Amino acid sequence: KEDFSISFNNPTDFRVWEENEATIIDRNNISLKLGKYYKERIENNRIFNIENTISQKLKKIKENEINSLRKQEELAKRSSEYMLLQEKAHAILSSVSPKKSQIKEAQKLYKLSKRLKRSESIIKERIQYHHFRITSIEESSLFFKELSTNKWETPIEKLTRLNDLLNEINDLVGLSKENPKQKYRQKKAQIKPLELISQNGVAIQIGRNHRQNELISLKKARKGDLWFHAQECPGSHVVLKSSTSLAEETDIQLAADLAAFFSKAKHNKIVSVIKVPTERLQRIQGAIPGTVRHSGGKVLWGCPTRAMQHIEQHQSDNALSSLSERIIK
Repeated sequence: KEDFSISFNNPTDFRVWEENEATIIDRNNISLKLGKYYKERIENNRIFNIENTISQKLKKIKENEINSLRKQEELAKRSSEYMLLQEKAHAILSSVSPKKSQIKEAQKLYKLSKRLKRSESIIKERIQYHHFRITSIEESSLFFKELSTNKWETPIEKLTRLNDLLNEINDLVGLSKENPKQKYRQKKAQIKPLELISQNGVAIQIGRNHRQNELISLKKARKGDLWFHAQECPGSHVVLKSSTSLAEETDIQLAADLAAFFSKAKHNKIVSVIKVPTERLQRIQGAIPGTVRHSGGKVLWGCPTRAMQHIEQHQSDNALSSLSERIIK
């Protein structure tokens, strides 16, 4: 009958019969529809695979860090016992006419006490190191969750960002098998951070992983830029480029809203956000990229819902602009 058609807006993935006039008119585009259908399925399958890989890696490395931390904490408990060993040795040598075997035992206790005392500061540094690592892994988990759940990026954009995050996680835990030159090229070719424009025309940059956080907060920041981050909470760095454009209160509020949205506290109605001039940021030596300390700062309140509305509007404007360009061509 030559009435074959295909549609995808149904309770099932697809349907090959349809009765409405719109589908009948569109029968000549069946090949185009099928091409789009399989392209989306392939992209979604790739996204699913890389999400599964990232999820398993993050789980594994966090478990390893927690186990390592527990071992160091156990050693810390033992190292704090050096005073007890000293007192025990004192008691043995203070006894009346200690035997030769008792003197040897006291000497052993003194040596063990000194060893434990020396190791105490080293163990504390190791404990701090593992805490830093766990915090970094939790931030990577936050980046991953945001990338895998957002609905405002195309599959290609999402796949690119997920690959970038996976490479970063591999470097973070020392699993990258690439040679230094490949690794260097990969770092140079990493995608740009998310950039939005406020209603007043001021650029706002958002880091989507650790390297992008460092890029916008330290490497590309200029005097006059403002840095925002959810207070005492894992999240993305947000930089308001007030060095190039005069920022108003509405721009500052939007940056605070975005810092709240791209944080672990995004489901709260309001989130406390710290605002600091970028020149007051300092990189913590020995920590992973994007780990900073700051002096001073002002606390603002960010609203994640407002940030989401701005992002949706930004995506809508981009879609209209892209459509206009295609129509002109």
